[in-house]
Amino acid sequence: MPNVMCRPELHDATTREQYDQFHAEMEALGLVRTISRGGKEFRLPSGLYLGVNVTTFLELLKLRVDILAIRITAHPCKLALWIIDSPDNISISGLEDVTPSYGALLGLLGGAIPSKVFPFMSLFGEYQSTSQK
Repeated sequence: MPNVMCRPELHDATTREQYDQFHAEMEALGLVRTISRGGKEFRLPSGLYLGVNVTTFLELLKLRVDILAIRITAHPCKLALWIIDSPDNISISGLEDVTPSYGALLGLLGGAIPSKVFPFMSLFGEYQSTSQK
């Protein structure tokens, strides 16, 4: 399965919602706007997507991206799509670090920081071990 880079150019996409929809649906195709390095995620330059181990034939992927652009903007997109050996071979510099922070992860958990003596078993309600009976 190949790794690919993709650079579509939309025509007549005028709203943030159109771009957000396009980005979300590109991700559903396996094309993301980030690259990983050393446990961190970095945002690729605007309009550039990375597909790792893409399971779709390239000609079909091109067609899907074009159909997506037509659905959102009513126009086909200009598209460059090329195979790369490995994302690890891509040299990056100056890209924004978008790795989720500890604080952001806590936000996903409701923002509560567990106390030092967090009663883990309390998560199971009235659970009692056989040794406590």
